[in-house]
Amino acid sequence: MGSNAPDPTLPYRVGFDVSGFFCLPQTVLRAYIDNWNTFNRIQVYNINVSTLKAQGTPGLFYYQYKDFTERTQYTNGRMLHIRRYPNSNWDPILET
Repeated sequence: MGSNAPDPTLPYRVGFDVSGFFCLPQTVLRAYIDNWNTFNRIQVYNINVSTLKAQGTPGLFYYQYKDFTERTQYTNGRMLHIRRYPNSNWDPILET
């Protein structure tokens, strides 16, 4: 019935793990959470576009950053994911 294989989408569905970060100021902690969520939102969007394009759906575009700040949040969020889940692949989706 069920599989014992780990769910590869799990890190995208879990919020930022704040354990070990309680000594940080609230502003820094909030920035980490925002960065984590920005990475998740953009990465999931691009994964969906990539999957649909591979299935032959035309006219789809990968995510376009609103500004440099959002691009920086994405990059910082990616680094947080790498630190939290070092054995996972956190490479950005290749735009084809």
